[in-house]
Amino acid sequence: MDFVLISARGANDEPHWSRATAALVAQALTSQGAAVRWLCARNAREPAPAAVAGLEIFDLPAAPVPFRAVEARVIDNPMDIVLAQQMRKRPPDLVMQLGVGAISSANPLWIADRMGAPGLAVVRATELLCHRGTLVNERGTACRSVFDAARCTTCCNSASPQGPTKRAAIGALCLRWLGGCSPFPSPVQFLNRADLLLASLQLAAAVVTSDAAELALLASAGLPARTLVASSGVSLVDTIVDLALRLSARTVT
Repeated sequence: MDFVLISARGANDEPHWSRATAALVAQALTSQGAAVRWLCARNAREPAPAAVAGLEIFDLPAAPVPFRAVEARVIDNPMDIVLAQQMRKRPPDLVMQLGVGAISSANPLWIADRMGAPGLAVVRATELLCHRGTLVNERGTACRSVFDAARCTTCCNSASPQGPTKRAAIGALCLRWLGGCSPFPSPVQFLNRADLLLASLQLAAAVVTSDAAELALLASAGLPARTLVASSGVSLVDTIVDLALRLSARTVT
């Protein structure tokens, strides 16, 4: 059994949730004799991952990606290159990407599919469908416009606690006339983000999330029902490990 595991970068100094989850998944799989390569993407201000016996860790630090850089948060060329190199060196039975929709490349599932390995994605619908990662708009209320790129632009260019600062919001307003060439969020950037992420997830053998409510949000985004798995009643780590072992066995046979 041979697995490649990918986690997302944190937005600030704190690691993304996928990093702790990836560490637990790697520990569970290596304890069963599997070979695991963990591509640990991180904000350069986050601590480096500690060495773990029996686990290959590829430390991939990078400068923090600002909130205003919508497309840049789903593009990670160093990650893509290391993944492709590792797949050529030793083809895995399964590629697992945790935190799709956070600060992480939209390409690993596509690369895995093109290079002959199935992919498993672990997502939070709030991160996948919302650039803020909350599905709460600038007014502090639940967002009902996740597929409205113009509304997303207004929201993510408005000063708020989990969005841009007042200074950034003024800059976005002043440069609005540049349209898609503005360094601040614009409708075309949100359309590109959605297309890249959702198209990539169409290639996954399984898309795992936490519960039925999250599952419904993912289904509303057009993801195939046959690939959607909720970990309701079971720990997320156990669900991922069980699926990984089953998908790996299917690949080997």
